[in-house]
Amino acid sequence: MHIEVIFCPACNHKLRVPEDLMGRPVQCPQCKGVFVAPPPMTAITDRPPESVPADATQDTRQGLDDDWSVERRQRPVSGKIAPAAICLMLTALGHLGLNIWGVIQAATQPEMLRKQVQAFAPGIPMPFDIARLSLIACSAFALVSLFQAFCGFAMFSRRSYSLAICGAVLSLANCNQLCCFGSIPVGIWALIVLFQSDVRGSFR
Repeated sequence: MHIEVIFCPACNHKLRVPEDLMGRPVQCPQCKGVFVAPPPMTAITDRPPESVPADATQDTRQGLDDDWSVERRQRPVSGKIAPAAICLMLTALGHLGLNIWGVIQAATQPEMLRKQVQAFAPGIPMPFDIARLSLIACSAFALVSLFQAFCGFAMFSRRSYSLAICGAVLSLANCNQLCCFGSIPVGIWALIVLFQSDVRGSFR
């Protein structure tokens, strides 16, 4: 049986309603409110609300109004999620590129890297091999950046709320390169968006 996904007009809770109940009164399990489920989308695709006959029943009119109000509510949700998700992916890809360059530099020019650190902090003894540390750190953060980009895509496509939250948190922690000045605000922005009730309810 086909299942329609609708939202409660009172609390915006996502409901999965069998097709045979569409157009009939249903009860929201979240707020216990009763409302008329919109008719199946196939039944109204070719007839916008303006074409409803003047003698239509109140229930029919209410069902169509609810369906179009759900569509209007979903559009702003996409407008909230997409920009933050795209910035999340872009900062992750920026980190990935910088960390890959760091790995190449540490692997091919370790002595130059050591001289740069000594020039930056002359006279300070280093208790560890800076080139080896840079190689390990950049490799680890490159993997983190790759996973953050994947989480950003999960947020953009609204496929996994938990992955989206994980990507936003990683954006705050992915800070071994100067891109952190951009990724930290992006992570905060993404978390603010994701904690909104209508955004959370739009994830599959």
